[in-house]
Amino acid sequence: MLSSRRSPLQLPQGRQQLNGPKEPLPPVSIPAVGEQALDRNRCDVLAPRQYLSSRLNGRIRSQNGRYSLVQQSDSHLVLYKDGREAIWANQQWNKGVVKTIMQARADDGNLVSYNAAGKPLWSSDTWGRPGAYLVVHNDGSLVIYHGKRPVWAVNTGGPPLRPAPP
Repeated sequence: MLSSRRSPLQLPQGRQQLNGPKEPLPPVSIPAVGEQALDRNRCDVLAPRQYLSSRLNGRIRSQNGRYSLVQQSDSHLVLYKDGREAIWANQQWNKGVVKTIMQARADDGNLVSYNAAGKPLWSSDTWGRPGAYLVVHNDGSLVIYHGKRPVWAVNTGGPPLRPAPP
């Protein structure tokens, strides 16, 4: 884990956040909200209204156990491989994040990190997709789905993604 005495997390080159998938993502076997109930007890899913607390170093993990998304007490939301290698972070080090929640309001679907005053400090910018949920895949990819359609992803499980041409 990163401590508050260390500098902000630096990610390996080629790791990047996307506002939508640019390459095919792994298929999702989670039923779309509305087709069947989303299994809120799965270890790899952050469902609507669920959150990760920085006070508890809240985490969800891939089904194979190799990847964990952790809301750390130093404010970083970090994806770890094999419990040691940080492969993605939301770059909120020491900014006072107390929780990251999968929003569930009627017009939402945003993954948001909040401080103790309730001020949003970071988001996936996926609003307008009610019922959206986050999955930590066995290859290390983080994906937000709206139904079965991926709407946001962090590609950490394969070759680096190239930015789309302007």
